[in-house]
Amino acid sequence: MIRVSKILESIIAQVTFDTMHSGKNYMLKDQLMLAILRYDGTFAQNILRESIDDWQLFQIALRIENSLESRVKGEVDIPEIFFQNYIHNLHNSQNTENISTLNALIDILADDNTASSEIFKMYGVKVA
Repeated sequence: MIRVSKILESIIAQVTFDTMHSGKNYMLKDQLMLAILRYDGTFAQNILRESIDDWQLFQIALRIENSLESRVKGEVDIPEIFFQNYIHNLHNSQNTENISTLNALIDILADDNTASSEIFKMYGVKVA
């Protein structure tokens, strides 16, 4: 049984809701990354703060947000279905039963098709 952290579950629900009501069904992973960065107290955010200053995280979030505004590429799935599949893909790719914001962070940074991955690389953060 896959157990998704309550914080990640809440973030995904909010991103899904916002995306469905905005009518923009693209770059869903980048939207998830932006939400993770803006939600205080996530496991992923705490890990990032160990190696990146707060002002740099703020700059990264702004760059991702600007990228979301200027690009129209990426996933075109219905957000609700995308995120249901996304959790199962995380479970399968990372071979873990517990899925947290850190698992999502690793996946997004490892995906070279995301603006988040490109932006984090500019700040020296990448997944090995």
